[in-house]
Amino acid sequence: MLSYDWLKIACTIAAVIAALVLFFTMVGLKPARAQKFYVHLYGALNFGGDYTDFTDELDDLLSYDVLDVRVENFGNDFMAGASYSARRSSGEGSVAFAADYTSEEGGITPFADLITMGMTHPGEAEESLNMFWCMDKYFAELDSYLARFFGEEWRTAPVYNADEAELCFRARNVEGPNNMNRFRSESQIAEGLKEERVRLETLRSDYLWLLDPAKGGLGTSKLPYAEYRSEVTLDDGSTQTNVYQAGVSLGGLTDIDRFISYSKADGGVGREKLNFLIYYNGKSDFDDGTNDGREDLKYEAVTLLKYIAEKYA
Repeated sequence: MLSYDWLKIACTIAAVIAALVLFFTMVGLKPARAQKFYVHLYGALNFGGDYTDFTDELDDLLSYDVLDVRVENFGNDFMAGASYSARRSSGEGSVAFAADYTSEEGGITPFADLITMGMTHPGEAEESLNMFWCMDKYFAELDSYLARFFGEEWRTAPVYNADEAELCFRARNVEGPNNMNRFRSESQIAEGLKEERVRLETLRSDYLWLLDPAKGGLGTSKLPYAEYRSEVTLDDGSTQTNVYQAGVSLGGLTDIDRFISYSKADGGVGREKLNFLIYYNGKSDFDDGTNDGREDLKYEAVTLLKYIAEKYA
């Protein structure tokens, strides 16, 4: 007994632990790609005191359907670039912060580096941003999205469409590929529908705040779009300049250095060329009444932008 039972006991304990790990892995929450909100800080940036708590604040800020948040910093060196490429090749990333500034004479800025990295056909007239949303297209889709749930008068006289919201919720979290362990029973679904209404009403409220000239001033001198200009040569030999609204400029936020900033060539702290970009992660691949979340959760970036603009103005 002394020679053999200890081995049986040890094996039994190990088997029970393995079974428990397997069980909780199977029933645990597995965030879908759209339910992960990852912030990328690209280029040589300085971090203020608020950077330490930013992940925790982000976790509290975003909607119930965002299950995993992360903030990653990618500098200018080779290893950081390789790490960034690996992250993007696997589809990671929701938004990015980058400065349109470099202290090197004639050097490419982190902002321009990101844009050119994502261009589909560099040097051709039909090039697009590909990896990032053009802001005019992004917010045009948001207008239509909010009209779906609050009616065409969603800005001034919203009427909440509970049936449409339920279709959206079920397509994403019940019939769809997102984690269905959260909403198995009708009581869980009922609670989820309440959270879905909060998500949609918060999105509408945050967007209206950004549009208000007295507050966010999106698209005005307060919070202008960050432009990227690209020159292309046409078939006739002439040159055409394409202008893209590639992001939102944060240069007017006078306290943004409490979060991030960049170093100027003269040693000063820069904020005027800081930009906010939103990744384009494709459309939903599902056409059978389900939704993998990309159509809905891509607008979580609006809530973050409103938070940044309000906190650091």
